[in-house]
Amino acid sequence: MGKSRAYSPEEGVKYLSIRPERIREVGAEARDHWTLEAAKSTLLKIDAIEDGMKMHQPTVAELRKLGYPENVADGVVRAIEFYKDIDTERFRNSVMDALRSLLPESEATARPRREPARAAPKAGKARAKEAPEGEGEEEMHEVSVGADEEETVLKLIESLDTGSRGASWDKIVEAAKGKKIDKVRLEEIVASLLDKGEIYEPELGMMKRI
Repeated sequence: MGKSRAYSPEEGVKYLSIRPERIREVGAEARDHWTLEAAKSTLLKIDAIEDGMKMHQPTVAELRKLGYPENVADGVVRAIEFYKDIDTERFRNSVMDALRSLLPESEATARPRREPARAAPKAGKARAKEAPEGEGEEEMHEVSVGADEEETVLKLIESLDTGSRGASWDKIVEAAKGKKIDKVRLEEIVASLLDKGEIYEPELGMMKRI
């Protein structure tokens, strides 16, 4: 888990980076689960791009009518506008390769020995790790989050969840301000709740209580 940063050294060039703040070792089962989730999310976006490319002038509204989430529809419109012709088959093949790695017959050759999953560290107890190269000798320390703060944020998420998609992150940030919780503190609380399995992110930018 970390914070993302985007910067443009020159016009038309953008670099994205993630500075790790918490590192947790997981077993093969967790890795396979997230591979599957990433594949599902990517296939949804591929389908949306293909539908958008069939339109004379793709719009967020038209893609929403086809059932795509707003953030996916918006990203597709921007992608088609910027990249013009997108080779979706190339990305679909990459997803298929990732999914094949999960099949039992693939495990015999690619992963001859499957290690059992290790117990995850307790929520909020991030082990100190060496900082990424170029970030100096800074260490990552545990963040203490109170139960009352977690309960406050859980109630906010639940009250803002008006449908199956969950609560919008922007609305959570705005509501948290009214509870005297700033954005940085909110991110720490949400990270703790995600660790404990109290909430999950059904789609980018949305939070839902379990």
